[in-house]
Amino acid sequence: MKKSVILIFFIITSLSWNLFADDISIRVNAPSQLVAGDRFRLEISVNARPSEFIPPTLSNFKVISGPNQSSSSSVQIINGKVTQSESFTYAYILEALQQGSYTIGSAIFIHNKVEYRSDPLTINVVRGGTTSASPQQQPSQQQSSGSIKSDDIFIRATVSNQNPFQGEQIVISYKIYTRVNIAQYSIEKTPGFQAFWTEDVNLGGNQQAYNESINGVTYRVAEIRRVIAFPQRSGEMTIDPLELECIVQIPVQGRRGSVFDDFFGGSFFGQVQNERVTVRSNPIKIDAKPLPNQNRPATFSGLVGSFDISASVNNLEIKANDASNLVITVSGKGNIRMVEKLSIQFPKNLEAFDPNVSDNIQINSNGVSGSRKFDYLLIPRTGGEFVIPSIQFTYFDPSTSKYITKKTQSFNIKAEAGQYVAGTSATPSSEDVGLLAEDIRFIYTKPIFLSTKGKYFYKSNFFYVLIILPFALFIIALIFWRRHIELQSNKALVKNRKARRIANKRLKTALLHLNNNNDKSFYEEVSKALWGYISDKMNLSISQLNRDNIEKSFNDKEVPTDLINQFLSALDDCEFARFAPGDPRSLMEDIYKQAESTIINIEKDFRNKI
Repeated sequence: MKKSVILIFFIITSLSWNLFADDISIRVNAPSQLVAGDRFRLEISVNARPSEFIPPTLSNFKVISGPNQSSSSSVQIINGKVTQSESFTYAYILEALQQGSYTIGSAIFIHNKVEYRSDPLTINVVRGGTTSASPQQQPSQQQSSGSIKSDDIFIRATVSNQNPFQGEQIVISYKIYTRVNIAQYSIEKTPGFQAFWTEDVNLGGNQQAYNESINGVTYRVAEIRRVIAFPQRSGEMTIDPLELECIVQIPVQGRRGSVFDDFFGGSFFGQVQNERVTVRSNPIKIDAKPLPNQNRPATFSGLVGSFDISASVNNLEIKANDASNLVITVSGKGNIRMVEKLSIQFPKNLEAFDPNVSDNIQINSNGVSGSRKFDYLLIPRTGGEFVIPSIQFTYFDPSTSKYITKKTQSFNIKAEAGQYVAGTSATPSSEDVGLLAEDIRFIYTKPIFLSTKGKYFYKSNFFYVLIILPFALFIIALIFWRRHIELQSNKALVKNRKARRIANKRLKTALLHLNNNNDKSFYEEVSKALWGYISDKMNLSISQLNRDNIEKSFNDKEVPTDLINQFLSALDDCEFARFAPGDPRSLMEDIYKQAESTIINIEKDFRNKI
């Protein structure tokens, strides 16, 4: 009797579910009013799994990312009544381009071969107003969805000296401040640095992120670019903002307002949704002071900084037509690359060739320094004494606001007159004359009998092999070419076959970073290896890379649950290890082994299914 009651209960539940399964409702969520240039989130949700989704026309907006898919389900038991619901959401990050009133058309869902349409949505875009925030209070402009606030991630540009002299080097630093997890970033637009000579500082991969508190809020900070700049003119100049595009990982939660969000949302299980965010730094204003005209020497080189000059001659006593070298070295701190060939008055009959110029320049966080050498080849054409006068070099020192002139010593080269060497005779010797009488053989007067010796080449087997071989090679090449075209046309198959090779290449790069103790670049490469492997292996686009789609793709391929969990665990461990306490090298070694073994195990599983 009890079994019958349970059976009837399940039959009634199934029938009631089927009766109301086609009660489809569609929700469209987006702000009704925006400011031109703002980015916002458009969500289109349906309460049943669609077999096909046709997005609305979004030509009036710039699509930053999307559609990003997510799903959620819930079960409620109230007074013994079981209610089950599910929701499938397609999210876009859009940018409002121009002022006006725009309508987002209907999205189309197809469920059980029936077409359902969402209601159109009208959005008013108004002209942007001014803000009272100063550059120090708001160091960057951020465009993001409503789920990311403007103070969650920004770039701050700072300069070592806003009022330098013309030609004086300044250091410009760009740092990113974030309270959200950044999966990856790329510099989309760099400042033009008009009227500046610039040198980029190689930050390498060893830049360590650190915590910094701003107005009581703790940010994770990392320097992303450092530039040494030399203003080439005086006056006010503006350095445009640096623009960065980030992929930010946002935890995916279930139903809004549910008390189970903290337990079943994305933060607990590590489910995240990728969103693109464009961040711009604050512009930098530079007011360069002109170099003073008063007391400017005629020998001024145009360089600004701190320099020294030295000179040497390797041989002061030589013979006429022999060579000697004059080496002049300008060293110091400043724009060494702008040191030009010096003005030197060489004596008559002392031939000086154009110098061989070599640089030894260091560019680091403190600025540009180093040396430039000018190596002159000197050849006295006659005997006598040749005096090379002292060489002057003048630069402007910004620390004292004065012109400084440095001098080298003078050099006295003594050349001994050389001896004349007579030329040798061009008359050929008797040994160079040939005997013409031995060039011609005697005429053979007797009859000649000719006979075949061996086989003719064109009758040999090798001759026929050479005739047939090109045709055979052409047919083989044609077969391979057609096979290659077929493979290339199937991009998914090509990506699938190359997935492990590309992942192994990235893991090798990660191993190099591990050996160099470069943890930031190491975790980036391991993360790229894992995400790139699953993207290529399962033919998933970037917008589809989330945990739900990965699990679904694995399940469709009948991958064992333990392998699925192993892969997801490798992703989580890679993400959290960079912030974990302990020995960083030991953690990196564990992460590397885990990622490598995970990919190997998945490959073995796929091979066993073939």
